[in-house]
Amino acid sequence: MAYAPIRLRTDIGSPAAQIQLDGAQLSGDAALGGALVYRAVSLDPPTAACTSAAFAGTPAWVVGSTGPMPLTTGSVPNVFTLPAATPTSAGVATSVCFEISLPATNAVWTNAALQGKTSTPDWAFVGTS
Repeated sequence: MAYAPIRLRTDIGSPAAQIQLDGAQLSGDAALGGALVYRAVSLDPPTAACTSAAFAGTPAWVVGSTGPMPLTTGSVPNVFTLPAATPTSAGVATSVCFEISLPATNAVWTNAALQGKTSTPDWAFVGTS
């Protein structure tokens, strides 16, 4: 499994924004991209480590509350809120932790078509204020 955080915040003078995560656009090997799965949670506090511990207990799920999902799966609308900014400073940051993995099944691990390949997911966060 690989873990990666991203920090988001509203720009100076912006109102609060309701955020939705769109499903990833994939580049690279399509077979590998189709085999990878992910989950994402909002970190609390935003400076918390993005590790397996972020997914334990009752995290604030963005995607994958019922288990890992295909990379092209997005979140429900308005899954979290970015706080409003002030006229002179950006809003308080919110961090989202991504967990990406290749399912631990014999069929996946022995699939020669997936070995030595790369695939890059590109997610878009869509905000509505």
